[in-house]
Amino acid sequence: MGDDEQHDDRPRGYDGAHRRAERLASDSEETERLLTRAMSKAQRVRNVGRVKGFWSDLTTLLRLVRARISGRYTELPWRALVSAITGIVYFVNPLDVLPDVIPFLGYVDDAAVLAFVLRMIAGDLARFRAWEAAGGEPADEGSPPLPEGSE
Repeated sequence: MGDDEQHDDRPRGYDGAHRRAERLASDSEETERLLTRAMSKAQRVRNVGRVKGFWSDLTTLLRLVRARISGRYTELPWRALVSAITGIVYFVNPLDVLPDVIPFLGYVDDAAVLAFVLRMIAGDLARFRAWEAAGGEPADEGSPPLPEGSE
């Protein structure tokens, strides 16, 4: 049974984002474009509602995916990579279950999906943070930087 199949409490909209993430995970260029869009949106909404509460985890998630797709960090299992990309896909989609144009409410579903993904891969995030703290190669080297204050 796959990691995602163990979670029957998936938020609405997760499955569609997951199908797209499965396709993206094999395409590092397309995933890099997704990460750039996600970083831009994260910077815009970093102080909005629930996003404030998991800013550190969100930026770690973005660094983790970038490091994995670039080959600098190889410890992230494929399943966890797809789950991480699922959260990012949902986060950048402006027309998800609650469209982002609805002030404040538009980010509630983004936060729910991201929180779900962050819980699902919490161990992987912790291992990645330890790798970074131990001097792992910076994940953003040679790529657009993360938003200011994301480290």
